[in-house]
Amino acid sequence: MPRPPNLPDAPPQRTVPRTAKGPRSRYVATEHPGGLSGIRYVLKPAGYGLIERMSAGGRNLASIAAALGISCETFRDMRRRDPEAQEALDRGRAALGDELTDILLEHARKGITVAAIFLAKARCGWREGEGMEGARTVNNTQINIQIPERMSDEEFRAIIEGRHREIEHDG
Repeated sequence: MPRPPNLPDAPPQRTVPRTAKGPRSRYVATEHPGGLSGIRYVLKPAGYGLIERMSAGGRNLASIAAALGISCETFRDMRRRDPEAQEALDRGRAALGDELTDILLEHARKGITVAAIFLAKARCGWREGEGMEGARTVNNTQINIQIPERMSDEEFRAIIEGRHREIEHDG
C-alpha cells in the first residue's frame, strides 16, 4: 500500500543535546552519566537564581519546576542531588518569611491585635496555656471545695459557731 503524500518517513533528528526547555535553556542543562540512568538534568547558575526569586515570590514547587522546564519529580530529585538547589529554595522561602514578618510587625505596631498574636506564635513560639521562658513562675495551688449534704439550719449554725463536734457527739 503506498504511503499518503506529505507525511515524512521519519521524524527529524536533533543535532544538539536536548535540555528541559530545548537546546538553549537558560536554567537547566543535561548530563549523560552513562549506565541505566540515561539523562540527568542539572541547574545552570541562572537556574539557582530563578529558584530563589520564585520561592521568595511565594511560588509553589510545581510552578518553579514548570518555569525550569522539568517535572516536579525531576525537581525533587535535583534538590536531593544538588544541595545548592535546596539552599536556593530555602533562601527564597526565608526572604518571603522575612518580608511577611515585616508586614505583620508593621500592622502589629499599629495596634492590629491579630497580627501581634500571629507574630507572637509564629516567631516567638508563644502558645496558649504555656508559660513564657524567663517569665516569673507561679505555683498553681489547687483548692478543693466540698459541698456537704443537705443540713438543717441548726446544724449549719453549729458548724459556723464551731459547735459541730458537739452535735456529732450528741447525735
